[in-house]
Amino acid sequence: MSIDRRLAAIVLVALAAGPFLRTGPTAAQQATPVATPPAPPEQVIATDAGRLLDAAARMQAMGVDMVNAAIALKAAAIRTGDADADALANHFIFHGDELYYRGKALAETADSLTRYNRHSPEVNVASLRSNGEQLEALGAYLVAHAEEMGPQVEQIRQKGVLASQDVDRLAAEAEDMVRFGDEIQKMGEELQDDARALCRSMANPDC
Repeated sequence: MSIDRRLAAIVLVALAAGPFLRTGPTAAQQATPVATPPAPPEQVIATDAGRLLDAAARMQAMGVDMVNAAIALKAAAIRTGDADADALANHFIFHGDELYYRGKALAETADSLTRYNRHSPEVNVASLRSNGEQLEALGAYLVAHAEEMGPQVEQIRQKGVLASQDVDRLAAEAEDMVRFGDEIQKMGEELQDDARALCRSMANPDC
């Protein structure tokens, strides 16, 4: 093969292999470097999750106390054959269990607050608002239940089927539940305020 033919063959091979021989960036790649997006700012939520955890523990303790008092009332009702007292005991057991499990749900709500961030703001706003509405409703439920419980406790006192110290404990629990329900309602309102503030911080027109 002549020298000219050999040179032509080498040029053809180089042209065919050209794209695979490039090791550096192309001109287009050099002109448009990839920018790293800035980290989103941290969103501060005013409501303290610790307060909600404390409230959840209190609610569970109140539920346990109510069930224990109801068990004593039920034993006394069976001993005396008082059907009304037995019905009240079953009523208190039901609500004591409900208080306990609502307290557990509130603890989960408190735990979720620690995971809120700006990476999923739409979900955060909706979750905060929903949790706030649920807390406010829970507080209203506690107040209503406590107000219903007061006359029932006095009914038990008049019947004399339960030891006076146990009746006093139930009466004190009813009073404490009213104050506690008001506190839970305020926490719910605060969470809803947090949701509105977070929404406004994102310039959302639907806030």
